[in-house]
Amino acid sequence: MSLAFETFNAYMEGIQKFGVNLGGLCSMGVVLIKLGIFKTNKYQSFVSYIFQNERCMNNSNIPELKQYYIHETNKTLKVVKSFKYCMILFIIVCSLLSISFIVKYEVFDYSEKDMFKPLYMPMKMPFDPIEHYILTNILFMATSPGIGVITMAVDFVELCPTIYLVHRMKNLNYVLENMERFVRYYNFKSQDVHSNIVIQCIREHQVIISEVHLCNSSLKNILLLDFLFHSSKIAFFASAFIGNESLLVMENMMAFAAFSYVFTQLFIIYWYGQILGEESEKIVTSIYLSNWYTLNSKSKHFLRIMMMRSQKPLGLTIGPFRMVSLRIFLQVVKTVYSTIMFLLRK
Repeated sequence: MSLAFETFNAYMEGIQKFGVNLGGLCSMGVVLIKLGIFKTNKYQSFVSYIFQNERCMNNSNIPELKQYYIHETNKTLKVVKSFKYCMILFIIVCSLLSISFIVKYEVFDYSEKDMFKPLYMPMKMPFDPIEHYILTNILFMATSPGIGVITMAVDFVELCPTIYLVHRMKNLNYVLENMERFVRYYNFKSQDVHSNIVIQCIREHQVIISEVHLCNSSLKNILLLDFLFHSSKIAFFASAFIGNESLLVMENMMAFAAFSYVFTQLFIIYWYGQILGEESEKIVTSIYLSNWYTLNSKSKHFLRIMMMRSQKPLGLTIGPFRMVSLRIFLQVVKTVYSTIMFLLRK
């Protein structure tokens, strides 16, 4: 019985090391590929264009629209802060992990030290990592959070265009629903003002459609990369602590922190992709909620054009295949579950 228990523990330890190592390798490989794509002139020009438009939206001459934009961005900041919280957890766990190995090795008897390795995982160093285990653990404590911060920065650069498109579409819907509130900002006759607002909304909608196509041409390969590798990364990190009863041990907490970050990052990207599609279809509802019946025939004709365009939802695409949505996220979760069951099968 004890032999079976020891064999099971050794098996779970091997799964744990395998999961963390392979998950880390997948993460670093994806980050390097993303950095290569981000360095292209096409993507850098697109990001510069986004920041320029963000400044224009933040400095709008229409106070009500500016206030609405700031209100919506503040709500977004609360969601995006989850990136920071997961990364802080990862940094704390990495630091405590290194300290715990140093402390445990120091308090062991010399006769027991041969049974215990003072490192979380084997590390290639220009010196003996076990003999100089304090320096090795300090380097691990410094490099692991650094890699995590780079990963977070790359993921945020990927998320930024989606958030920008969502807010621009929300602004358009807000103006369509509340056209009467914006009449006072124009020096035209009443009917001319409404026609002018509708024409500007049509132009804005056309610009958003063009921006979505431009964003897809820049991000579709990155989103395809995430779709292919995120399920593997989440499964590898999850397999490191699922099935192990010592979840509160630092070794397992590191895998749990990495799993939490990758899972949260994937959910936020697919969630905002879902919102973008819903906001693009919401144009019909926004026009319905407005005082469209008071407009002249020319303005009504323009609104019908917008309604026809909005029948095809806008959204980011995963390569040449599917649109980013929570339905795809659920498929990724199912794949993660199947992969975990495969890794933990006995």
